[in-house]
Amino acid sequence: MVNNNDMSFLVFGATGYIGGAVALHYKKKYPSANFVAYTRSTKNVSALENTGFKPLVSSGDQSKDDELIKTAVKAADVVLNTADADDLHLTKTILAAFETHDQKNGLPILIHTRATAALPKKPKAPSGPPPKKANKDNSVEDIKSLAPSQPHREIDLAIFEASEKRKSINYIIAPSTIYAPAHDNPVNRISQQIPDLIRLAIKKRQAVYGGEGTNKWNHVHIADLAYLYQVILDKALVDRATGLNIDIDPYERFYFGSVAEHTFGDVARQLAPLLHARGLVDTLETASIPVEEAPIATVTNSRSVANRGFKDGWKPSAPTWQETLEEDIDAVLENDKKK
Repeated sequence: MVNNNDMSFLVFGATGYIGGAVALHYKKKYPSANFVAYTRSTKNVSALENTGFKPLVSSGDQSKDDELIKTAVKAADVVLNTADADDLHLTKTILAAFETHDQKNGLPILIHTRATAALPKKPKAPSGPPPKKANKDNSVEDIKSLAPSQPHREIDLAIFEASEKRKSINYIIAPSTIYAPAHDNPVNRISQQIPDLIRLAIKKRQAVYGGEGTNKWNHVHIADLAYLYQVILDKALVDRATGLNIDIDPYERFYFGSVAEHTFGDVARQLAPLLHARGLVDTLETASIPVEEAPIATVTNSRSVANRGFKDGWKPSAPTWQETLEEDIDAVLENDKKK
């Protein structure tokens, strides 16, 4: 059995916001481990190398890339996938490679990232009240009840099915709204939803929200999310080393990454005075705009309860989203200045 410090990691999405933060967290925990990062763009090679990753560059040809990826997967102890949450082909390629993995260091581990929300088409009416029920990740019934037609679900089901073969230990993590910059990331250091509202406020010269602004999402600080990934990897490594829990229901390896709830109306109201103090908006007042004019992920609902993570020892301790809004504003301004 390989020493955990000498493990080999294969990372998909290391240039992204989540992937960069999680992979760097793993690198700090396992400084002597080998980290390979797949990238589709040669322009990211230097950034990856500068942060200690060995780039695996796409050939630009899918059939060649499939073989490239399969070879890399077979050499990895841990595969971290934080790339496109809807890339079923990539997921199936990874899972297929696991079937012929030599397992000399034990079962390979997959930690796959997907979104918490099954986002519908852009609403035509004001965003209404949030659903009363929040899905709980420690309820197998809740996770199984998610419809196969929902976005991302096809990939979930492929992973659950593969898990039944016991060729790998597969975990799915579904983060909610993620906030705060990931300052050390190789490439992408900012999230989406709150930065999108910041950009829209600057464009309109007023902080705004879609519809009634009462729709609810859970949230998590990027540092706390990276910590959750560590908790889950620790659990997977123990399972691999001991052989325990290998035969559990695959749905019990589905985790939400969420801490508390917010509404996007509240986000706009918190942003208004901060942006006004910088001269980026003209008023302290916020305004409702038609939902079709707002970023779609800010006019939907996504309610989740991360019971599994807390049970396994996850203890989020990072600043709140309100406390990091100034950082988000700074990061958006810096990022957009480069474009």
